[in-house]
Amino acid sequence: MRRLFIGVLTGVLCCYGWVQAQVWKGWTAHTSMRAAQQVVRMGQMLWVGTTGGLYQYSLESGEIRRFTPVEGLHGVDIRVITADPARGSIWIGYVDGALDRVDVSEGTVRTFLDIARARQFTNRAIYRLQVYGDTLFVNTGFGVVVFDLVREEVRDSYTQFGTFSAATATYDVLITPDTTSLLWVATEKGLVRAPLHSLNLKEPDAWQVEEGFPQRAVYRLAFFNGRVYAGTEQDAYVRDASGMWQAMGVSGRDIRDIEATSQTLLIMDRFVFWLIAPDGSRRRVVDTRLLDLRDALLDESADAIWVADAGKGLNGFTGIETLTGSVTASFQLIPDGPYHNLMSDLEVDDKGVLWAGGVRGPRTGFYRFDGQQWTNYVPDLYPELEGRSTFDRIHVDAQGNVWAGSEGHGLVRLTPDGQLIVYDHTNSTLRPAGGTASYVRIGGITSEPDGLVWVTNQFATPHINLFTPDETWVGLPDPSGGGLSGFLLYDRIFVDSYRQKWILFRQGQGLLVFDTGDDPGDSSDDRWTYIVGKGSAGQGLPGEDVRAVVEDRSGRVWIGTNRGIAFFFAPSLILSGDPGARLPQWPVAQDRSGYFLRDLAVNDMAVDPANRLWLASEDGAWLVEITPEGGKVVEQFTTENSPLFSNEIRAVAVNPRDGRVFFATAGGLLSWQGTAVAPAAEPEPLFVYPNPVRAREDGTLPDIYVEKLVEQTAFRILTVDGRLVRRLDTRGGRIRWDGRDEQGNLVPSGVYILVAVGKEGEGVAYGRVVIIR
Repeated sequence: MRRLFIGVLTGVLCCYGWVQAQVWKGWTAHTSMRAAQQVVRMGQMLWVGTTGGLYQYSLESGEIRRFTPVEGLHGVDIRVITADPARGSIWIGYVDGALDRVDVSEGTVRTFLDIARARQFTNRAIYRLQVYGDTLFVNTGFGVVVFDLVREEVRDSYTQFGTFSAATATYDVLITPDTTSLLWVATEKGLVRAPLHSLNLKEPDAWQVEEGFPQRAVYRLAFFNGRVYAGTEQDAYVRDASGMWQAMGVSGRDIRDIEATSQTLLIMDRFVFWLIAPDGSRRRVVDTRLLDLRDALLDESADAIWVADAGKGLNGFTGIETLTGSVTASFQLIPDGPYHNLMSDLEVDDKGVLWAGGVRGPRTGFYRFDGQQWTNYVPDLYPELEGRSTFDRIHVDAQGNVWAGSEGHGLVRLTPDGQLIVYDHTNSTLRPAGGTASYVRIGGITSEPDGLVWVTNQFATPHINLFTPDETWVGLPDPSGGGLSGFLLYDRIFVDSYRQKWILFRQGQGLLVFDTGDDPGDSSDDRWTYIVGKGSAGQGLPGEDVRAVVEDRSGRVWIGTNRGIAFFFAPSLILSGDPGARLPQWPVAQDRSGYFLRDLAVNDMAVDPANRLWLASEDGAWLVEITPEGGKVVEQFTTENSPLFSNEIRAVAVNPRDGRVFFATAGGLLSWQGTAVAPAAEPEPLFVYPNPVRAREDGTLPDIYVEKLVEQTAFRILTVDGRLVRRLDTRGGRIRWDGRDEQGNLVPSGVYILVAVGKEGEGVAYGRVVIIR
């Protein structure tokens, strides 16, 4: 593809061509598509851009098709979209300047990075996309980019308009369809226009500033009944025959959208839209359920208005001619998903259900995903949660109670029968932070198999609270008996298999381990140790900020810090008085090149059924295996080699039933189909898939998975006459075979015998697989 250079300011905007997006197999994006930003129609399909991706809705069948980075999109947080029916495309614009083209028939995605790579401009956000013939006008943070839809390359760019300063943000364009053929541009500094066929629109002098325009920022433009209309930050305006601008008096707020057909003009602000007829009569329309209107589509073919709302999804109003006053949309669509995109804590219960804690924000909550459908526990849907939000801690106890801790609004318990019970300073030992009347901040939640639930309370005493099986609360004194500073910020809490409690302190304040003895309410038999300060030479805390604790299937307790990971080989001895037992060890790399993953900032950890560690870090997600020989990286996912929305991974959880791994990123939730599943208790016939295995067109074989393995297995693949093809050792209930023999060669067609021998004397299990090449 040829390169086209266009001079803009002192730099250059270059046509870099397009990148064919990759579709990521094994990945699933779990995003909220509730916050609709824009809606367009093409044929019998509505396309809706949201902060969780793009979706297509069929007006005939009701079928929904989703597009996220897993399906090839550049990003998940869509700013604007537009349709190009002549070429069967949907175009998407992002805040970083990237452009996506979705081929409607094939579902493929191409990404164009010309604007995103124009580094000479600080603001490269895309604010509006409009198709005129073979041209796509792109309103950006530095001007207007003209994109050729036939060649699929940048044709021109306009970055200075009249007397306005260079690199002015633009929000809309309009070509008047009358004899004047003017190109109008709405900018952050006002309104400009120029003859469409001027010799050089890159020249500032080619543009005329509308000096008499009464407002500064202009957001939307439309042409209706021979007049130009402009939406500003304070009302809409119309240009009369003399060239004067008149306020319409429809709103004192910013105008979100203006749309026009031959018979109707629609003007929308955040809460209301107005319908204006050619004779000037107007009707005010409001649906009180909708509180954040973003975009509208006048659909004359369906006699409907489609409205995108940032909280209530896609809404349809039928009967344009009869709409007036307070109405309720006759159609509302919010694709199934979490209520919000951002999550801070993840846990999978014994039934394989994912529970997620939200993040700070009004009307946020906690969320449940059973593998098929989401249930959202938010104030908008559950009156018991009204006035409460920011449930950023989540835990499921052995009795099936779900506990959600809030940053400021106490604790919520969801019982197995679906009852929501709120605990705060009025009905528990939890207390508000000093100087506040009701700010109850939960630091962490954990439980023991017998039903004891432990809760830490930040900024107030008692710091440690116990909920007993008889549903009473007990506030416990600090284990140190006052020996530790009262300014410690009690945060997450974890219980190991020895019933020792591990409490993390925020802001680099270390780690507390304590044992409450036979009677948790009696502090006389408590034992404790406090670990703080950065270690060295392979011992102690790798970093002062301890963020996660987990116990693996071998009984080792791992800690994740801002400077790497470490483990306690014998956690049962940590309170024995032996100084060496209270110092965690740093794992070494398998190649002996140094300490393993030294300086990796770890936010969370999880153990998979193969006893490998998943690390949620500031630099992506890592699957690592620690053996006596050292640590090695099995998988590493970043935005460069996966569809992760962000390299900042805040939480990770593994579903041992099916091996799926969930990642809460700074941009939303995704999952990946892992290879490790929970082992069988005893040998049983092996489950193999796919079976038979058919070679791909290039002759290679797809991965072959074998399940129903016990905890530790010596796995062998044999020919029917007993010759060894491949030997593999594994932990967990699933193994993956790539169809290659011991020498790395693809095996020929045939029947192969699978033999799995339990290493702990569990016995032998058998299976077979047919390979066709």
